[in-house]
Amino acid sequence: MATELVQLRTFYASPSVILLAFDGDGVAISVVALLVTGSIGEIRRLYVVPGQRASGLGRHLTETLIGVARGLGLERLVLTTLPTMVHARRLYESLGFITVEPYVDKPTDGVLYFALTLQ
Repeated sequence: MATELVQLRTFYASPSVILLAFDGDGVAISVVALLVTGSIGEIRRLYVVPGQRASGLGRHLTETLIGVARGLGLERLVLTTLPTMVHARRLYESLGFITVEPYVDKPTDGVLYFALTLQ
């Protein structure tokens, strides 16, 4: 387990960010990460435990991450999701993300790419 934590710390080193939400007992119930490369931030791994979905927690974490990205002076946020993740797509679209062409060199079939201009 320590190796996995080191890898996460290396991958999401400053100025990248990982946000966690905890319940009243200190158990992690949601996570989202922002991977920063130059002036672009990639939102990664938004996850909310099933019992907390539809609570607004995913929206809150994503909005917080957008604020962090603006505070870092990033120009654009990007992310990927799958067509089957209807609620996630609705969330991103409601926050102003639009569908874009793949922003990676080797796109994965079936993955949807989104972006939000910050400045």
